[in-house]
Amino acid sequence: NNSGIFFGYMSPACEGFFGHSFEEIEENPNLFLSLIQPEDAENFYKSMEVSSKQKRPLFWEGRMQIKDRTIWLNCLARPEELGDGSILWDGILTDSTARKTAEKERDFMEIQLRHGQKLESIGQLAAGVAHEINTPVQYVGDNIPSGRQRMHSAHTAQWTVRIYIDD
Repeated sequence: NNSGIFFGYMSPACEGFFGHSFEEIEENPNLFLSLIQPEDAENFYKSMEVSSKQKRPLFWEGRMQIKDRTIWLNCLARPEELGDGSILWDGILTDSTARKTAEKERDFMEIQLRHGQKLESIGQLAAGVAHEINTPVQYVGDNIPSGRQRMHSAHTAQWTVRIYIDD
Protein backbone atom coordinates (compact mmCIF):
# COMPACT_ATOMS: atom_id res chain seq x y z
CA ASN A 1 0.00 0.00 0.00
CA ASN A 2 1.53 3.33 -1.02
CA SER A 3 -0.91 5.62 0.81
CA GLY A 4 0.80 8.24 2.91
CA ILE A 5 3.93 8.33 0.75
CA PHE A 6 5.41 11.73 0.15
CA PHE A 7 8.74 13.06 -0.99
CA GLY A 8 10.30 15.73 1.19
CA TYR A 9 13.32 16.24 -1.06
CA MET A 10 14.64 15.16 -4.44
CA SER A 11 17.81 16.41 -6.02
CA PRO A 12 17.49 18.41 -9.22
CA ALA A 13 19.04 15.44 -11.10
CA CYS A 14 15.83 13.49 -10.48
CA GLU A 15 13.99 15.61 -13.01
CA GLY A 16 16.40 14.30 -15.64
CA PHE A 17 15.74 10.73 -14.48
CA PHE A 18 11.99 10.88 -14.25
CA GLY A 19 10.97 13.59 -16.68
CA HIS A 20 8.97 15.30 -13.90
CA SER A 21 9.93 18.13 -11.62
CA PHE A 22 10.23 17.68 -7.86
CA GLU A 23 7.17 19.88 -7.47
CA GLU A 24 5.09 17.56 -9.70
CA ILE A 25 6.20 14.47 -7.79
CA GLU A 26 5.79 16.19 -4.40
CA GLU A 27 2.25 17.15 -5.36
CA ASN A 28 1.45 13.64 -6.66
CA PRO A 29 3.78 10.91 -5.24
CA ASN A 30 1.85 8.26 -7.19
CA LEU A 31 3.24 9.88 -10.33
CA PHE A 32 6.70 8.61 -9.31
CA LEU A 33 5.36 5.20 -8.28
CA SER A 34 3.43 4.82 -11.55
CA LEU A 35 6.73 4.94 -13.45
CA ILE A 36 7.79 1.59 -11.97
CA GLN A 37 7.27 -1.25 -14.45
CA PRO A 38 4.30 -3.39 -13.37
CA GLU A 39 6.51 -6.53 -13.34
CA ASP A 40 8.85 -4.84 -10.84
CA ALA A 41 6.33 -2.96 -8.68
CA GLU A 42 5.45 -5.85 -6.36
CA ASN A 43 9.14 -6.44 -5.62
CA PHE A 44 9.60 -2.73 -4.94
CA TYR A 45 6.75 -2.60 -2.39
CA LYS A 46 7.79 -5.87 -0.77
CA SER A 47 11.41 -4.66 -0.46
CA MET A 48 10.19 -1.45 1.18
CA GLU A 49 7.97 -3.39 3.59
CA VAL A 50 10.73 -5.80 4.65
CA SER A 51 13.24 -2.99 5.00
CA SER A 52 10.91 -0.84 7.12
CA LYS A 53 9.91 -3.72 9.41
CA GLN A 54 13.47 -4.94 9.89
CA LYS A 55 14.97 -1.43 9.96
CA ARG A 56 17.55 -2.55 7.41
CA PRO A 57 18.72 -0.75 4.26
CA LEU A 58 16.59 -1.16 1.22
CA PHE A 59 18.19 -2.39 -1.95
CA TRP A 60 15.98 -2.61 -4.99
CA GLU A 61 16.77 -2.87 -8.67
CA GLY A 62 14.03 -2.46 -11.20
CA ARG A 63 12.77 -0.77 -14.30
CA MET A 64 10.93 2.46 -14.79
CA GLN A 65 9.16 3.60 -17.91
CA ILE A 66 10.24 7.15 -18.58
CA LYS A 67 8.31 8.51 -21.56
CA ASP A 68 9.42 6.37 -24.53
CA ARG A 69 12.33 4.57 -22.86
CA THR A 70 12.82 2.03 -20.12
CA ILE A 71 15.60 2.61 -17.62
CA TRP A 72 17.01 0.37 -14.92
CA LEU A 73 17.47 1.91 -11.48
CA ASN A 74 19.24 0.82 -8.34
CA CYS A 75 17.74 2.14 -5.15
CA LEU A 76 19.69 2.11 -1.91
CA ALA A 77 17.92 3.72 1.02
CA ARG A 78 18.09 3.73 4.78
CA PRO A 79 14.83 3.67 6.73
CA GLU A 80 14.46 5.83 9.82
CA GLU A 81 11.41 5.60 12.03
CA LEU A 82 10.17 9.01 13.07
CA GLY A 83 8.41 9.87 16.34
CA ASP A 84 4.96 9.60 14.77
CA GLY A 85 5.71 6.03 13.52
CA SER A 86 6.20 7.01 9.90
CA ILE A 87 9.31 5.97 8.00
CA LEU A 88 11.70 8.47 6.48
CA TRP A 89 13.74 7.00 3.62
CA ASP A 90 17.08 8.60 2.88
CA GLY A 91 18.73 7.13 -0.17
CA ILE A 92 20.03 7.37 -3.67
CA LEU A 93 18.87 6.16 -7.06
CA THR A 94 21.43 5.33 -9.71
CA ASP A 95 20.84 4.60 -13.37
CA SER A 96 22.07 1.06 -14.07
CA THR A 97 20.75 0.86 -17.63
CA ALA A 98 24.22 0.70 -19.22
CA ARG A 99 25.29 -2.12 -16.89
CA LYS A 100 22.09 -4.10 -17.48
CA THR A 101 22.46 -3.64 -21.25
CA ALA A 102 26.07 -4.84 -21.08
CA GLU A 103 24.99 -7.87 -18.99
CA LYS A 104 22.31 -8.72 -21.54
CA GLU A 105 24.83 -8.47 -24.39
CA ARG A 106 27.30 -10.62 -22.42
CA ASP A 107 24.61 -13.26 -21.81
CA PHE A 108 23.75 -13.28 -25.52
CA MET A 109 27.43 -13.65 -26.45
CA GLU A 110 27.83 -16.52 -23.96
CA ILE A 111 24.88 -18.30 -25.57
CA GLN A 112 26.40 -17.73 -29.01
CA LEU A 113 29.76 -19.05 -27.76
CA ARG A 114 28.15 -22.19 -26.29
CA HIS A 115 26.28 -22.72 -29.56
CA GLY A 116 29.54 -22.34 -31.50
CA GLN A 117 31.26 -24.82 -29.19
CA LYS A 118 28.43 -27.32 -29.74
CA LEU A 119 28.73 -26.90 -33.51
CA GLU A 120 32.49 -27.38 -33.26
CA SER A 121 31.98 -30.59 -31.26
CA ILE A 122 29.47 -31.85 -33.82
CA GLY A 123 31.97 -31.04 -36.59
CA GLN A 124 34.72 -32.97 -34.80
CA LEU A 125 32.37 -35.90 -34.27
CA ALA A 126 31.34 -35.85 -37.93
CA ALA A 127 34.99 -35.75 -39.00
CA GLY A 128 35.73 -38.73 -36.75
CA VAL A 129 32.79 -40.70 -38.14
CA ALA A 130 33.80 -39.82 -41.70
CA HIS A 131 37.34 -41.01 -40.98
CA GLU A 132 36.01 -44.28 -39.52
CA ILE A 133 33.88 -44.81 -42.63
CA ASN A 134 36.55 -43.71 -45.11
CA THR A 135 39.26 -46.00 -43.74
CA PRO A 136 37.49 -49.29 -44.61
CA VAL A 137 36.05 -47.80 -47.81
CA GLN A 138 39.54 -46.73 -48.86
CA TYR A 139 40.88 -50.19 -48.01
CA VAL A 140 38.17 -51.82 -50.13
CA GLY A 141 38.72 -49.30 -52.92
CA ASP A 142 42.47 -49.89 -52.90
CA ASN A 143 42.02 -53.65 -53.02
CA ILE A 144 39.30 -53.89 -55.68
CA PRO A 145 41.78 -53.96 -58.63
CA SER A 146 43.84 -56.79 -57.11
CA GLY A 147 40.63 -58.54 -56.04
CA ARG A 148 39.33 -58.29 -59.58
CA GLN A 149 42.57 -59.75 -60.87
CA ARG A 150 42.34 -62.59 -58.37
CA MET A 151 38.70 -63.13 -59.16
CA HIS A 152 39.46 -63.03 -62.86
CA SER A 153 42.27 -65.53 -62.40
CA ALA A 154 40.12 -67.72 -60.18
CA HIS A 155 37.25 -67.44 -62.64
CA THR A 156 39.52 -68.30 -65.52
CA ALA A 157 41.05 -71.17 -63.58
CA GLN A 158 37.61 -72.32 -62.63
CA TRP A 159 36.50 -71.95 -66.19
CA THR A 160 39.57 -73.74 -67.30
CA VAL A 161 38.91 -76.42 -64.75
CA ARG A 162 35.41 -76.70 -66.04
CA ILE A 163 36.65 -77.07 -69.50
CA TYR A 164 38.88 -79.93 -68.44
CA ILE A 165 36.06 -81.55 -66.55
CA ASP A 166 33.65 -81.23 -69.44
CA ASP A 167 36.02 -82.86 -71.93
